[in-house]
Amino acid sequence: MAMQLKRLAKHSLKSLGSAIVKLSDLFGEQVHYRRRGPTSFAFGATLVYDLLHFHPEIIMRIDAYENKYPEHYHDEVIRLAREKGVPVVHKQGRMITDGQQRVFSICAEFVKWKDEMLPGSHVVLVNPSNPSNVGAIIRSALAFGIHDVAIIKEDFDTFSPATIRVSMGTRLGMRVETFSTFDEYRERFPDNAIYTFMLDGAKSLSEVEKRAPFTLVFGNETTGLPAEFATYGQAVFIEQGNEVDSLNVSVSAAIGVYAFTRACAAVEGADISGAGIS
Repeated sequence: MAMQLKRLAKHSLKSLGSAIVKLSDLFGEQVHYRRRGPTSFAFGATLVYDLLHFHPEIIMRIDAYENKYPEHYHDEVIRLAREKGVPVVHKQGRMITDGQQRVFSICAEFVKWKDEMLPGSHVVLVNPSNPSNVGAIIRSALAFGIHDVAIIKEDFDTFSPATIRVSMGTRLGMRVETFSTFDEYRERFPDNAIYTFMLDGAKSLSEVEKRAPFTLVFGNETTGLPAEFATYGQAVFIEQGNEVDSLNVSVSAAIGVYAFTRACAAVEGADISGAGIS
């Protein structure tokens, strides 16, 4: 009996090992991102295509996995990379994964850079904790003509693959700068009218006077803005029904940016008449 159990256990381990190998073949080669490292990754043909347009000079290499399931734009990315003189490493068989069970046929490793915001209207995020939310906010900001986002959290990683992915590549064309404190940001841009989005804001978004250049300030996903931010400028709340406690911060930011850019025409030359939602 003991011998039979031993053989059964050995067979089960062997089967498990084979299953793991097959899962590895399915999900592909995993790239490990180092948060404090000098490089990051753009996963997927769409993002790599954007990177080739925005910053081809910082791409170290592109990995292209050649198999029967290439992504849309796979061949177009390779063609553009050749035009730009960016090295492409061709690989066979398995595709590449970002560690979250999403697979891609194209991946680019690129060197991080340091952004410096320019004067104008801005979005400010105080102590964000979710890289995906930051990516969504960056995408909304650029969609409505805002090119500068400040992060009040010194060690926040603005090049997280999750941020880049959810931004749909718009992070690559934005100026995203980190600051230690909100006062540090205010010293750099003292002429901006500050609007802090808070549940207990003094005025609703529809009634508040909107003046450019503006700074729209949003708090942490869980805790919102500290109470003292109500004294930094005009506190604003977004009207909503009483069936939910609050809106997701990325949704709030999109609503706020849309309202202010429409009201102020704050971004010179920005054409948002055909902006889409996807």
